[in-house]
Amino acid sequence: WWGRAGAALIRLAHYFQGYDHMLWMLLYSDDSWATARGQHADRDLMLHLFVLMILGTPLAWHKLKGGVVVEWIGYALDLARFELGVTEKRTQWAIRWITDKIRERHVRLGEMREGLGRLQFVAGPLEHLRPFLGPIYGWVSAAPRYAKPRMPVMIRLILEFIVKELAMGNMVQCAMSETDLGEVFRLDAKAEGDTVAIGGWRCRGSDKAKEAPWFAVSLNRRNAPWAFQKGEAFRTIAALELLGVLVGLMVLVPEKDLAKGELSGVVAVSCGTDNLGNTFLLDRGLTTKYLLGVVLMEVAHQCRRRGLSLRANWIPRLENQEADDLTNLEFESFDMRNRIEVDLKKLEFGVMDELFAVGDAYVLEIDELKKEAKAEGGGKAAKKKRLAGDSLRERDPW
Repeated sequence: WWGRAGAALIRLAHYFQGYDHMLWMLLYSDDSWATARGQHADRDLMLHLFVLMILGTPLAWHKLKGGVVVEWIGYALDLARFELGVTEKRTQWAIRWITDKIRERHVRLGEMREGLGRLQFVAGPLEHLRPFLGPIYGWVSAAPRYAKPRMPVMIRLILEFIVKELAMGNMVQCAMSETDLGEVFRLDAKAEGDTVAIGGWRCRGSDKAKEAPWFAVSLNRRNAPWAFQKGEAFRTIAALELLGVLVGLMVLVPEKDLAKGELSGVVAVSCGTDNLGNTFLLDRGLTTKYLLGVVLMEVAHQCRRRGLSLRANWIPRLENQEADDLTNLEFESFDMRNRIEVDLKKLEFGVMDELFAVGDAYVLEIDELKKEAKAEGGGKAAKKKRLAGDSLRERDPW
């Protein structure tokens, strides 16, 4: 009932002040945040609090703070710079805790699960970190909470990357309006027998495919060995489609264009694909599947380097015929002079190559943990009673 009572109080306070007062109050549980603007912003704030007092609202005055830089429910809000992020205190806690776990090497999975919940909180405003949590979720769920296995190299690399990103900054810019470029490029992937390829073309600024820059890459066990880890490449088609998104982003939306100002500021970019699953994947920004997760991490890394957000729009297969032709190595619809030669070995990936290099050991270790847990629990993970003071919240609050 507190949620309804709180909402009624806040609404009533707004009604008292009328619609000409530019004030907004947000309420989360028992934590509120009021923002006012205009010539009489300070008066509107005082009047709002006065109305709440008259209504008998139990306000905790010792917690009341003001300013253009505030903390609310653990997040930092900088109204002067229009930035959102995690408070410095919680950022430093996350860096210290992650550094300690990396140093320990053997980590109790129960504590990792609790710490992972806090890292998910950090990834709220810092969205580019969210895909990197997927493999950690897969690892901590492979065995009981009291298990204390050795940390896989892949998890250690991910944690080290998160520490570096947090050390670079804990705030992100919130644009009042973003530049939506719409659909910039289209792509497709193919994996049929020995034919494995990705291709895409830049549809923004080009009415016809003949005028557009494009790329087509044949994949094999030399330039993309990970695509054949499950035997037939068609088993990794979702990861191949996402690789097409990644390569399209890197070669069709290059960083040099951002430097020239063509895509300056905060921009939203979308691409066209006939893989419906990847449209949801990019919106959610998280997966626990190994191959797909690593490619998604690289996509997030490249988006942050370019300062843009990327979405995928599903289009029917028949409307994506040009990209489909590229994967079949049929180039009649395109001008060969506009082809962008792509060598996967020479592309400047930020994290993907390193993570794939240690990925096999990560998968094997998770499988071993699952077998041990099944053997120990007779098919179900055995449970142990939680001791008083055993939780991370009690031992190391943030």
